[in-house]
Amino acid sequence: TETILYLLFSQAFYFISATLFNHLTENPELCKASTGFVIKLLVSHFEEWASTNHPDLIPILKAEFEYVMQAANVLVIDKSVLLNSEVVHHIFTKLNLAQIKIILKSFTPDELSGPSEGEVSDDILRSLTPNSSGDETRLDPFKLVSKTN
Repeated sequence: TETILYLLFSQAFYFISATLFNHLTENPELCKASTGFVIKLLVSHFEEWASTNHPDLIPILKAEFEYVMQAANVLVIDKSVLLNSEVVHHIFTKLNLAQIKIILKSFTPDELSGPSEGEVSDDILRSLTPNSSGDETRLDPFKLVSKTN
């Protein structure tokens, strides 16, 4: 039954994460720092629930929410950091360059953006040119997750 519980929660967490990620990338008005902080807060509520009720689910939760958490990090990070491709690949291990770029193209500074945050520069967008034109920007919320994920 532990395996079934693991798979059930893995699939549910991945579905929520993928759906949130796709909603974010398909709605440019959401691409702002305040949305990134809201996503981080919402995921922390899941983590709090898991730590109280099923601590063994925390690694699963962190793994399956990684896409949407990295998208939230794109929204709240100092955008100048993204000029360094090594740093980008180190920080954003799940997101591909096309996914990062689609979020940044829609980014709008708001009251929670850092003081140096303005429009994302063309230099940053150019530095994020995908290696291949086949990089997917959407996540399939119905992808089956496995115990090895």
